[in-house]
Amino acid sequence: AGGSAPPPRAAMRPCSDDLSKQSRRASAPAIIGDDTLGDKYPLLRESRFSSRFNSAEIRGIRAALEAVDHQKHHLEEEGLSQVSFFFGILNVAVLTFVGARYPAWLWVLYALECPLLIGTWFFRMCQAYNGALFILDYCWAANLVFSVYLIVSLVGLVPTAAQLTLFLAFYTAALGPLGWACLALHNGLIFHSVEKSASLFIHMTPTFVTLALLTELEGIQRAWPGRFPTPTELSEVTILQLFTCGAVGYLIWLVPHGLWLLSVGINCPQHGYATVFGDLHRKSPMESIFRKFTGWTSLRGHAFLYLCVHAILCIGGAFPFAAACFKIRLLHMAFGVLLFTSAAWYGAGYYDFIAAKKYTKVLHELLQKSGK
Repeated sequence: AGGSAPPPRAAMRPCSDDLSKQSRRASAPAIIGDDTLGDKYPLLRESRFSSRFNSAEIRGIRAALEAVDHQKHHLEEEGLSQVSFFFGILNVAVLTFVGARYPAWLWVLYALECPLLIGTWFFRMCQAYNGALFILDYCWAANLVFSVYLIVSLVGLVPTAAQLTLFLAFYTAALGPLGWACLALHNGLIFHSVEKSASLFIHMTPTFVTLALLTELEGIQRAWPGRFPTPTELSEVTILQLFTCGAVGYLIWLVPHGLWLLSVGINCPQHGYATVFGDLHRKSPMESIFRKFTGWTSLRGHAFLYLCVHAILCIGGAFPFAAACFKIRLLHMAFGVLLFTSAAWYGAGYYDFIAAKKYTKVLHELLQKSGK
């Protein structure tokens, strides 16, 4: 009766919140004490952080941060930086300004920029993918050849007899395989990536260069006399002449490239040298489609079918369309609008994905893996 009163129940038994806090304090140091983790995410070392989350929660946060860091590293490998983004936007701005204000100079800008941009792209391909052989693809090879043609034209060394043929070959390639590849490959206005910017440049820019050459031909003739065919010569060009120039130029590439691919090129990826065909065969449903419709299973057989499909699409579709664009200027202009609209759309979709959806997708995949 004379003893002290028993302590209140709350004092005798810690509440669940106190137990939770104690367990968090007891278990968190094992996670927070990780030197690597603490160096990478110093916030996890702070006591106010460890008092609010238990070890399992901190492990989940760490996994989420590491997943986000992995995606950030992937974008940096792709070329994402303030400098690359700046120059990507600047390049588009300069091309647009010259094309709108000084269209007669657009071909000069293309001729000088093309080797520089392709050279930068080539270095990137060699460094990232060991992909020096990508340069053998029609689109890259054609742009290099036509940039040389325009540079030689700039200094006035193209023979007069060859001017019309070379101009028509350039035009049909620009409005044919190059332009349609821009749509097929979903090229977008992606400013930070040299790889993607160069791909868009070689596929879309020739369409606008040839349009400027036709619409500003009289001014170009005054500024650089004797460099290009005269308006009279171009007015006399026939559909058959256009198609022939495009198809012959294409076959000059196709025959040696096909012989190389079927003999040596198909084995290059096995030795660590990436090729366009090897990349498409590995990433696209090409193999399953060829196997389904032909029953062919060999890699060489698929390479042969790839070359056949490529030739049919170019000779049977792209070059006739280019010839129609030459005769119908409005069709040429509409195609240019379509290419730019497509590039803007796919570029917007890309940045929408990496800015608003990609990290959510990564974390959802992380939750799915943790639930297995």
